[in-house]
Amino acid sequence: MPADISSPTLPPEIQTRIVRLAEESLKIMRLISRSWNSSVLAYLSDRRYQSSLERVYIVNADDVDFDDVDEDDNEEFDESGTWKHLRMWAIIPEDYAAARIGLGDWLSVHERFTGAVEVTCTQQGLYRAYLDDESEAANKKKDHASNRRFIRFFSMFSHIETLVLPGLWANKCALDTMQKMHISTLELHSSIDEDDKNKIVDYVRVHRIRRVLIACYSFEARNFNKFVIEIVKMGATIDIYGKGQTVKIFRRSRKFWEKKAEELKNEGISLKILHVMDTDLVAPYLYVKTHLSVRSNESDESDGERVKEKRGYNSTY
Repeated sequence: MPADISSPTLPPEIQTRIVRLAEESLKIMRLISRSWNSSVLAYLSDRRYQSSLERVYIVNADDVDFDDVDEDDNEEFDESGTWKHLRMWAIIPEDYAAARIGLGDWLSVHERFTGAVEVTCTQQGLYRAYLDDESEAANKKKDHASNRRFIRFFSMFSHIETLVLPGLWANKCALDTMQKMHISTLELHSSIDEDDKNKIVDYVRVHRIRRVLIACYSFEARNFNKFVIEIVKMGATIDIYGKGQTVKIFRRSRKFWEKKAEELKNEGISLKILHVMDTDLVAPYLYVKTHLSVRSNESDESDGERVKEKRGYNSTY
């Protein structure tokens, strides 16, 4: 006689079908048996059943006053790396199972939209060990609960459509938890120096970013050609918006930028210098006047495309 078939002993393919039909019970199904737990984890990591993250906004909570920040929970810098406290807001599909992402545990609903919901978390202390540090203490802290939460959260989605960062330095910790996740658009609201430009190039390479949007008061113009050539050669476009005047653009003359445009033309790259009053940016206080549009000559994306404000949380910074 055939062996009795019960829930714990169902074949893996049957378990997977049940998991797909009853996502709201993922936590319970993981407790049935080891095979069920394996089936659930395999399902959650399968890109075929994952949706994209419409928008992720991450801000450094160390520099912002939040009502729920615990003053006593601020870890100090140490010899093996840095602690940063971050807040995140993310827009996910409305029908995405709460059990997938930990809604009700460390995440809560911030706002509801048509067909989507924005979730947020209290401040999370993320630890980033220096790359050349392999000490036991560093490795232990890299496995901190907050880091694991972010890694698990991002692994539940196929890619990020738009990632918004008010700054680059602190958010390196958060980007580490995204690992090599694809990001379609990177939107930055921060003054950009030489080191920031190098970071942006690295992010475009690692996350296969297709569009870089920068809204800033100041932008380091040195080595501009090298910066844009590296990014455009990887298939991305760049839009730099600033509070520039018609005479000076990021403290450089219009003649300087026109010369850059001529130099880049020889590299098959188009640099257009535009002046717009665009109040649709996430940071309307900039009252944008300058727009540097950089694209490959083969790009089919229109120059001077207005950037529409995305739904979701934005700090007033």
